[in-house]
Amino acid sequence: MDTTMNRDKAYSTPQSQFHNTIDKTAAGAHQTVDRIAEAASPAIERMAAGAHHAVDKVVSVTAPAAGWVESKARKLNDSRVKAVEGSKKYIQNYPFVTVAAAIAIGVLISFFAKSRPE
Repeated sequence: MDTTMNRDKAYSTPQSQFHNTIDKTAAGAHQTVDRIAEAASPAIERMAAGAHHAVDKVVSVTAPAAGWVESKARKLNDSRVKAVEGSKKYIQNYPFVTVAAAIAIGVLISFFAKSRPE
């Protein structure tokens, strides 16, 4: 029985040393990662602050441009509405002139389309 115990100790000692070495290496790796994370934290915070500053700057530059585009779009839409309303009034006031003008334009387009060589 003593022989069996000695054999168990002989086999368990290298395994426990191996596990002990792994545990020490893992603990060292964890400490290294923690030190790197602590050292990198200020740099990451500076990068994040810089990114926020860049986004704020882009917004401050593009906001007036967006306002200008919106203003021009509104004016263009108003012009379109006025043109349509003016056309409707003209057609209602002068229906025969409008029909004659449409026929004349159709004849001109037809004439130019036929005279074009193929």
